[in-house]
Amino acid sequence: MSSSPHLRFSTAFLIIAAVAMCGLSPTSLRAQTIRGTLVERDSNRPIYLGSVTLYTEAGDSVTSTITNRMGRFEVTSPDPGSFLLLAAALGHRETTVGVFELGEGGEISVEFRIPIEALPLEGFLVEADRMAERLERNGFNRRMQMGLGRFITPADIEQSPALRSNDLFVGMLGMVLTGLDRLMMLRGGILCAPKIWVDGFLQPGDRQSLEDIVWLESIAAVEVYRPRVEQPLHYGGGNNTGCGVVLFWTKTGMGR
Repeated sequence: MSSSPHLRFSTAFLIIAAVAMCGLSPTSLRAQTIRGTLVERDSNRPIYLGSVTLYTEAGDSVTSTITNRMGRFEVTSPDPGSFLLLAAALGHRETTVGVFELGEGGEISVEFRIPIEALPLEGFLVEADRMAERLERNGFNRRMQMGLGRFITPADIEQSPALRSNDLFVGMLGMVLTGLDRLMMLRGGILCAPKIWVDGFLQPGDRQSLEDIVWLESIAAVEVYRPRVEQPLHYGGGNNTGCGVVLFWTKTGMGR
């Protein structure tokens, strides 16, 4: 890219952990790397799915990446030079830091801290209204009013300290998390695997980890039903065999 976006040189509370020059092989001479961790400024919590972009000092974009669950990232330039990092994440202030000097085969490790920034209220209200409309349409509200099952509402998820999908079920009566992060249900003192539905679609039963099925960041609401009498007919109610069901409704796909 050759565009020159306006970069804001704000204080980013950057901690440079280590700087090492690597020139031991032809491969290392072709790569200049900045790796590190993106975290919240005040809480030190890692930021998952944050965007980190590498720019030249002249403002040209070199490459970008997304942080993993530990907030870690790595960006590499094919050429040495002077560089800036731009970080952006939902609910956080877009922040730029630098300049970093990278020579041939240079490597820098950083801890990139960015502050929390409240989302615009108007946009939040619009999204909340849409979510409420979708939950009404797919029957979530009606089933919750009937009093069967257990329900995790959008407000519950917003206030939850959960870091993963599994964490939403910690402490829920009758729910057990195995060492493989698989969600299980107690039925007659025996563990069984409940059927998992996402946005009205039954998920394959061979997936071991709940994280492989639905990410916490995408979940809008959850319904949990024990076997037999609690289960809605559309999701296996009346079937005396098998385990219970867990219904996930996501923020982007609550169409059914």
